[in-house]
Amino acid sequence: MSYPIGAEALSQGLHSVPQLREIALHFYTEHLARCPANWEVIRIEFLNGEPVTHRDVDLRRRPERSRWELIVQPVPRKERHLTRGQIREFALPRIARWLEERAKVGAKGNDILAFFYAGDLVERRLSNMCPPRIPPKRCPDATKR
Repeated sequence: MSYPIGAEALSQGLHSVPQLREIALHFYTEHLARCPANWEVIRIEFLNGEPVTHRDVDLRRRPERSRWELIVQPVPRKERHLTRGQIREFALPRIARWLEERAKVGAKGNDILAFFYAGDLVERRLSNMCPPRIPPKRCPDATKR
């Protein structure tokens, strides 16, 4: 098993995103003991005060560390070159767009964009965001015009 992409290539691919200096990069190895037919390769997370809850919870057995996290997981060595190309061409542009869309998010919750390898990269979005609350006195009154 080896990592399909390194920190320098990730930084180059995400150089324009406003959160670049805030992103904690992790090379994670949770799934090394088992190698399913499709496995998570890379994901970006927004974590803001709410526990992560989704059906892929086995991929989240580590404590929250940072508001923005980028996690890379290893792939079989024979798949590394192909996966690296797919990350650069497919995943990184989507991750950059996802980060730009969330540049000023302040809501509580978590939002994840993950890519799983199954011959090709497959995108999966997992979100548990709380809607922003507007104080009652500041809510617009729909009956007044």
